[in-house]
Amino acid sequence: MLELFLDLENSKHKSIHDLSLTILSDYAKYKPTVVGTFPINIDIETSDVDVIMTTDDMETMFHNLK
Repeated sequence: MLELFLDLENSKHKSIHDLSLTILSDYAKYKPTVVGTFPINIDIETSDVDVIMTTDDMETMFHNLK
């Protein structure tokens, strides 16, 4: 799905894609979602990548983050 919003010929977008796949896999139980400027195609050179997640137990989630 993220591929719809990224230009995989662009090295920055390719890096974001690869990192996102790792995050989405490693933290799947927290339902991570990439949000912000990249998914809506308004990113600029200094844009960062935002990921949101959900949990009912913040303490455990923060303890499990790598």
